[in-house]
Amino acid sequence: MMEEFEQPGAEGLKDSQNGKASLDDRAAKLRMLEDKFRHDIYKEYPVPETILSIGGQIWGTAGNFSTVIGKAKSKKTFLVTMALAAISKQAELCNISSNLPFKQNKVLFFDTEQSAYHVQLIVNRIRTMAGVTTKEIEERFFIYGLREAESVTQRKEFIESKIDTSKDAGIVFIDGIRDLVRSINDEGEATDLVCKLMKWSSEKNIHIVSVLHTNKGDSHARGHIGTEVMNKSESTLMVEKHLQDESISIVSPEYTRNMPFQEFAFSIDDDGIPYITGMPMEESKKHIPKPGDISRGEYLNCAEGWTDEIRKDAVLKIRNYFNVGITNAECYLQYMVDSGYVNRMKIPKTNKYVFNSI
Repeated sequence: MMEEFEQPGAEGLKDSQNGKASLDDRAAKLRMLEDKFRHDIYKEYPVPETILSIGGQIWGTAGNFSTVIGKAKSKKTFLVTMALAAISKQAELCNISSNLPFKQNKVLFFDTEQSAYHVQLIVNRIRTMAGVTTKEIEERFFIYGLREAESVTQRKEFIESKIDTSKDAGIVFIDGIRDLVRSINDEGEATDLVCKLMKWSSEKNIHIVSVLHTNKGDSHARGHIGTEVMNKSESTLMVEKHLQDESISIVSPEYTRNMPFQEFAFSIDDDGIPYITGMPMEESKKHIPKPGDISRGEYLNCAEGWTDEIRKDAVLKIRNYFNVGITNAECYLQYMVDSGYVNRMKIPKTNKYVFNSI
């Protein structure tokens, strides 16, 4: 007697067909991603256009994003204002130059934390510095104050919608990127936001400048969002008040994939307008001793108590101790290593080092 097999019912057949359709959809999506993400090794890719530069060196290029960091009230927004004024003037201004493409010469500026009054002060400063009219600013600049957004989600979605629909924008400023995440220490949120920055800048071929606070006690950008943004930034610019004269702010290249610019100083006049000033005397090269002119005792005092200091922390401590800029501090650190005044140890499975007092 032949064994009878139960034939699949209508529901079973439908489930089978749905499962096959789901697999087919997934395969189709993977093929689309293959076409989108595979690098064409035969294609000639143009050199990215330089959007912003400082002293002739690249600050940011099209298709990338950069970050301005500094402690609260270190005048980060004034640096951004100088960049906006240079863009408006279409000429070098305050050591900053801009070169927006003709078909992408519009600017999006988002301020997440200041009141409408203080946002308007930025507009007034641009007008004064660049010598342009309010009408001229209106034609090229789209300025938004997002302090009153109902939620982080609303704020982020609004920024994304403006970037998506502004086809003639060449540069975007987000002053207060911390306000695009609920928690600065949420790794998932931080990664998702940085993915957005990379996607927006690459797909739209624009440059994005983000502004972020550092911690009160050190020069680290705040939280996981700070770490992720700095790791993926084309350039990170540090703005910090001068140790002896807090009316002066120093701008230095903290990290960059390009040739670093020469750090410079600026101050604010009685009308609230930023202007370039000379580096304070103790920062001047002619007053800075060469590494070999400093005594062993001074170096040991500087390095006292160092325990697994990562490079940027060691450089910061040298800068604060000897009151020098980042370039000289780097030279001093190398001299300390070469002379055996500090120990340098490689972190396993990385190309990074930590430094310890002897």
